[in-house]
Amino acid sequence: MTNIDWQTDPLLLDPEPTLMNEWLTANKILSMAKQSDNLFIDKNNLTLNIFPILVRKVDFVREKNSARILSRFPFLVLTEKEREIIKSKILLISEFARDYFYKSINGRISDWQRRLKTYLKRGAMPYPLFRCACETTPLPVVRPNVDSLTFESARGKRYAIPIKLTNQIAYLCGVCNGDGNLRKHFINIVDETKEHIQFLSRLLEQMFASTVALFQSGNAWVIEIHSSAASRLINFLTDQTIDGAKYDSLQEPLLFKMLGEPYRKYYWGGVMDADGSFKTSISFTSASERYTKDFQEYLKLLNISSKATRINDVATSLYIPAEHKVDFLHLIGVLNPKKANDYRNLLQRKKAFHKFKKIKVDVTTKDGYFDLSLMKSFLINGFGDYLRDYR
Repeated sequence: MTNIDWQTDPLLLDPEPTLMNEWLTANKILSMAKQSDNLFIDKNNLTLNIFPILVRKVDFVREKNSARILSRFPFLVLTEKEREIIKSKILLISEFARDYFYKSINGRISDWQRRLKTYLKRGAMPYPLFRCACETTPLPVVRPNVDSLTFESARGKRYAIPIKLTNQIAYLCGVCNGDGNLRKHFINIVDETKEHIQFLSRLLEQMFASTVALFQSGNAWVIEIHSSAASRLINFLTDQTIDGAKYDSLQEPLLFKMLGEPYRKYYWGGVMDADGSFKTSISFTSASERYTKDFQEYLKLLNISSKATRINDVATSLYIPAEHKVDFLHLIGVLNPKKANDYRNLLQRKKAFHKFKKIKVDVTTKDGYFDLSLMKSFLINGFGDYLRDYR
């Protein structure tokens, strides 16, 4: 057994305690050409190494003597087998914990033994303390062959954190990048349609086994899930900024890009359900030009053409020709109930051809020609080329 502490723990990602928007994320790890295997405990089943996502070195830093360090961490709910194993090795684990938490929580072995007994009685313990137990017993830091882990807050509120990448997680990441905001202790998603918010509320409750607040604010509908762990998970997967403007951080997550389909499809489907429009055409608008280019590159791989237009140098819109509306539905799809209805109307729409009858008399000159002076301005497409040829 090697002596390690929180400052030297090889399982923790950040070399030093850093602010939350400087944490190592999947994007940063993959862009540095580090092994993607480190992101998973089981790459075949896409089971995430969730411990360093939920626990960061900055969490151990004591700013003042009264700081309650252990209450900062998610408390892992223990199985009966885990409780029995920990109880049988409680003295050894207490010794390891004393060394592991050194310079964060300084205490004697007996102090840690007392804490462990309290947590065993409760049936849940701070995740880093469970990590100490894993160093002194055969227990794994992340349970294999499960889709999620159950945690408690310091106050005893239970919730789940998914540890296996799924289509639903990819979709939620897309929605959050589009209409969501990450805060230190919660996630907030705003949408104009109640139906989509209700759909997302059910998805979040199923995914995180936690109550979701749903309310109206002005003309918009809002959902909030209070979970710092959920916020950290989305931040890790997408690099979306926590507690700040997100647009500079937006890009297609490199992890989904590496994994390919169906994760890319569900991710961009979530983005379009949030920020896309299907009323008169298929379009997408973002304040991030880089983000729009990422989507355009993905569409190109699907053989779907698109045209990008910069709007007043503050946003970029992407337009997809009507000839691709069936392909888009099959290859990406729409889950937002309101936008799905818009899409059905778009699919049924046909071009209208109007037979020319005659020019209205009140807009003509005395000679019967259209009076161009009635127009504030007009554009003759291709007239410059005509003049050059004429000359």
